[in-house]
Amino acid sequence: MKRLVGVALVVVGLGLVPAALATGVLSGSYQEKITNDPALHGALNATWKITFIPGHYKVYRNGKFFGEGKDKFPAPHRITFLTGVKCSSPGSYKYVRGGPELGPNGLGFSKISDACVGRRDVLTHGPFHKVS
Repeated sequence: MKRLVGVALVVVGLGLVPAALATGVLSGSYQEKITNDPALHGALNATWKITFIPGHYKVYRNGKFFGEGKDKFPAPHRITFLTGVKCSSPGSYKYVRGGPELGPNGLGFSKISDACVGRRDVLTHGPFHKVS
């Protein structure tokens, strides 16, 4: 009986591993440089870095702290910025790491829904690259 319980626990545990990995939460820091962008009168032209920490993120503009907020990962390859930098409403995005268009350390975002113009334009401008 003990052996059967042990086997059952291993099978259940192995079944949960892919589900946990599929959520694929982001961690570490990613950076991109925006130049010659006329949006918001050029205010987005800068080097942007976003650092993901479990449950929240921090944003840096040209190396200086710009703000932070809370996030969640409601489904695989999806992120919702719940609170945030200069944004009063949540924004939801699909994200992709790596691949032929992004390179091995690239991170790309595509908007699902977001009324915050600055966040949307920075995130969807062009690939971020992992820096740590």
